[in-house]
Amino acid sequence: ACLLAVPQVGCGELLLDSRCSVTSALVPRHAFLWTLDVAPQSPQGLALKKALAGLPIDQTLVSLPWSQLVTGEYYAEVTVCPRGHPYIRQCSSAHAGFTVAENNTVVMTVPSSMVTTTITQDTVLPAQALTPVSVCSNGSRPLGSFFQWRCPETPSLRLPAAAPLTGDPSIILPAFSLSPGSTSLLQLQLWGAPTSPYGLPAAATVNFTVVVQPSVVTAFIEGGDRAASVAETLVLDATGSVVQDDPLAPLSFSWTVCEMVNASLCSPTNATALLDLSQATTGVLPIPGSLQAPLPQGVFEFTVFAESPGCVAGTASVTVQLLQNLSMAVSLTWHRVSGQTRQNPGAAMKVSS
Repeated sequence: ACLLAVPQVGCGELLLDSRCSVTSALVPRHAFLWTLDVAPQSPQGLALKKALAGLPIDQTLVSLPWSQLVTGEYYAEVTVCPRGHPYIRQCSSAHAGFTVAENNTVVMTVPSSMVTTTITQDTVLPAQALTPVSVCSNGSRPLGSFFQWRCPETPSLRLPAAAPLTGDPSIILPAFSLSPGSTSLLQLQLWGAPTSPYGLPAAATVNFTVVVQPSVVTAFIEGGDRAASVAETLVLDATGSVVQDDPLAPLSFSWTVCEMVNASLCSPTNATALLDLSQATTGVLPIPGSLQAPLPQGVFEFTVFAESPGCVAGTASVTVQLLQNLSMAVSLTWHRVSGQTRQNPGAAMKVSS
């Protein structure tokens, strides 16, 4: 069984539609049994309930005039049962609800539709892809109907102003209009004036939950692994880190250090005691030499954490070998070529850095 409650904006009625029910091909006929409950109870609500209970058993579409809808919560149910088959007797039920507000406006909230996107792409919110979009039963757009987009959680988001419902109210959210990693509720509200003195204004709200996938931060330390003297000031530069989808996004940094005990174990105990990085929050990390705050000779691993709001944090590490006396070693290999005479074999080669 299937049931849709569809407010017909500007047409003075609300439809209870069970034509979407899927029935068995083995059963030529089905019975559609209707019921309607209204809270709080009222004589008008009881009259509607009695009217639905007395409908023909093959009726799949019910029209509720707005003039008969009093303020309250409405709960409609249809039960679909096979008829005329000796063995198949299992029934199926479906329900739908709607609200009549205190200002006599029929309010229908369509179930939320989730849209997943990224900040780098335009996002289409297709209003016409939804079944209950408050259109008159003859398919025309009623006069005096309007629509408006709202985003309660992000009021700064630029959305179309209220406008007559003369075309497709779908919109496109431009790239970078929402934050990475965010979840926003966008609402398409439709309402209209009655087309008869007995009709009441109706409103429908279509909810879109827009989920923006988080961007990824790529962390990078310039220069990579290196060797350095314990006496010199070592500078580690991670300002080349970037958010992949938004190179201009701001980044915050934090650093850690540990001492390599062996190839698979890095201990932070000694290194942290000698070098406090708790206040290092920029992309450039200067490490003073032995005259200010020495690290001992050894192999250390420095790790940077680069973060940006709504993004997956990036990390990068470099290994620094600190030596007591750092000198440059140069290895030169001369390859003799057949038939070539070496010129000035006793001359010295000088290498400077």
